[in-house]
Amino acid sequence: KFKKRVERNMGDTLSKLFVNPAALPGGDLCGINSTAYSFLYPDDPLDCDGKGFGFIQVLFLLGVYGFVLFKASNLISDGSELLLLVPSLKGIVGSVVLPILGAVPDGAIVLFSGLGPDAQSQLSIGVGALAGSTIMLLTVPWFLSVIAGRVPLDPSGRPNYKKKSRMSMVPGEAKGACTTNFFHTGVEPASSLAKSSRIMFVTALIYLIIQGKAFTEGGKTDSEAADAENTFAVIGFVLCIVSFVAYLIYQVKYADVSEKVEQVTKEALGNKLITLSGAYVMTMGSGVSAGPEHLRSFLKSFFHKYDANHDNKIDNAELLMLLNDLNEPMSHGRLEKVMAEMDRDRNGYIDFEEFVQGMVQYMKVSCADEATRAHLESLNVQRDPSVALDSIQQPLLADLPSAEANEAGDESEEDDEDEEVPEDLQTLTPQQQQRAIKIRSAWMLGLGTAAVLLFSDPMVDVLDEFAARIDIPPFYVAFVLAPLASNASELIAAYNYAAKKTQKTITISFATLAGAATMNNTFSLGIFLLLIFARKLAWRFSAETISILVIQVLMVFFMHKRVHRLFDGCVVLSFYGLCLLLVALLEGPGGLD
Repeated sequence: KFKKRVERNMGDTLSKLFVNPAALPGGDLCGINSTAYSFLYPDDPLDCDGKGFGFIQVLFLLGVYGFVLFKASNLISDGSELLLLVPSLKGIVGSVVLPILGAVPDGAIVLFSGLGPDAQSQLSIGVGALAGSTIMLLTVPWFLSVIAGRVPLDPSGRPNYKKKSRMSMVPGEAKGACTTNFFHTGVEPASSLAKSSRIMFVTALIYLIIQGKAFTEGGKTDSEAADAENTFAVIGFVLCIVSFVAYLIYQVKYADVSEKVEQVTKEALGNKLITLSGAYVMTMGSGVSAGPEHLRSFLKSFFHKYDANHDNKIDNAELLMLLNDLNEPMSHGRLEKVMAEMDRDRNGYIDFEEFVQGMVQYMKVSCADEATRAHLESLNVQRDPSVALDSIQQPLLADLPSAEANEAGDESEEDDEDEEVPEDLQTLTPQQQQRAIKIRSAWMLGLGTAAVLLFSDPMVDVLDEFAARIDIPPFYVAFVLAPLASNASELIAAYNYAAKKTQKTITISFATLAGAATMNNTFSLGIFLLLIFARKLAWRFSAETISILVIQVLMVFFMHKRVHRLFDGCVVLSFYGLCLLLVALLEGPGGLD
């Protein structure tokens, strides 16, 4: 049996592509049966005496595989977000594709942990990744989101999201000091977060299907317990699938992806992937009847870049530089005509409202399809914005918020931070940009998914070997290390959304984390239960299951809180270590599993 295991581990297909960590100097194969090993392999091909060097090699493999999975998960995340820039796909992408692809790395680790010859043992890696992912996502990025999104609390204890108050002092702190007050800064998510928490909690109850039966099978062998739990694994799997589909339907019906689309569009502008014309098409569609509301935030970024003295107006020289930055160079003579058309109050300057009104018309003509362009040209409207703006300007601006409404919006909780604008933009047409985005998204998704599928299996082997060499149960190693590779993109996204310091963005940040936990409760747990059924494995993870349920119960309470102070964020962060300690206590003094 020992010889077969050595040959199996060293001679299968994947071992031709990846180093077998158990075969490195001092590996766990050395300790299986030292007498048998010495008899079968007198030349010591595994170098069982070179344990120190072998451990360094295992660490190196762990770092390489972890980095590859980290980059792969980021490729999947970035590639799927690019599809938000395709108008016909952004709804389904934001509500369905993003949640599914976000769960792929965790699901892959769970899957491959149960496919090997030692599935019952290596399944600890899978449950460690699942528990670590769920608990980490609900604690560490939650705390970081509070740090990034917190604003001063007013005397009533509510966060003050008005633009001017974001920079105001917190009681007891010196002007300009870093705000670290635990009880006078915080965030306030919208009430919709409570609904996300309830969905998360209901899906978490699926764990009780298999766990309830596992409690009654504690004194039996693995094979006996597996036979008794098989039916319950099937029931749990079916419930996971039903809940998974129901959650996606809910997302399609109720999810608001507008903020995500705007964030991704600004990033694409900053990365020089699209032009402002392309951003307009991707955000509102190419038809002239599309609403221009979101165009305002993009134009604000460009306008304020050249409004050097921040008086909310620019002169003709600044307008020339601005239009050049928009990839629309023009002569001074043409500029004078454009200036005359945009300067509606004839004061020699263009304020932001005049700029928006002129650019909305310009973008309508620039981004129109051929049929619409022909109609506009029949009205003597050309690409040059200096020609006959008044002839079609008012109908196009009917849906644009007024200047007064915009000024009020600047003081509201929905106000956005100004984004840095790229120094130059690509010259592709909006249609060419759409094709480029689809191509880039396809290769990013394909490469990321392929890397996850290819490296998840060797990653499981390395985590198992690393745990064996440091004499720590594999669950704890996977709990800490696996989420660093598979969930980094969710952590970064949650922090970036929260950093915009609005109620809407902090709600998106928290809801994204709750949604990731829901996907773990359905998608990843479904894979786990399918393995339990198909491979006839025993569920020996009572302590881990209890920790997953405990953190979600605690977070349901926090998600119903109206205000999250910095102190509350610190409490949530402490749950990460406490959950790990809970597992150790339940498995040690508690005697579970």
